[in-house]
Amino acid sequence: RAAEKLRWRQAIRMATKRLHGPRDGKPKRVQIVVFRAGRQDEDNKWASVKPVVDALKDSGWIKNDNHQWLDLRVDEVKLPRKKLNKPAIKPYTVIYIEEWNREPCQSQ
Repeated sequence: RAAEKLRWRQAIRMATKRLHGPRDGKPKRVQIVVFRAGRQDEDNKWASVKPVVDALKDSGWIKNDNHQWLDLRVDEVKLPRKKLNKPAIKPYTVIYIEEWNREPCQSQ
């Protein structure tokens, strides 16, 4: 788990080093979209993004991961297994961050 958290911290640092984004200590709305071979049950879906959330916190993109500071949404997109065997298509994650005015996130 520590190694995964470190990998996410490094990936977020590399992906955002040129961004001058919302590192202002204000509440944030974060949507994490995970593209993978299969869907997970709700508990595992949320647990699978915990290292991502921790890395966002450690790198200053979110102040805290409690409900006062973070409106978190996790979505999954299933990729066809036969396409995942091709080198150009691998599981990946997309992260959206925006300021949050404390209205609940709209679920789909």
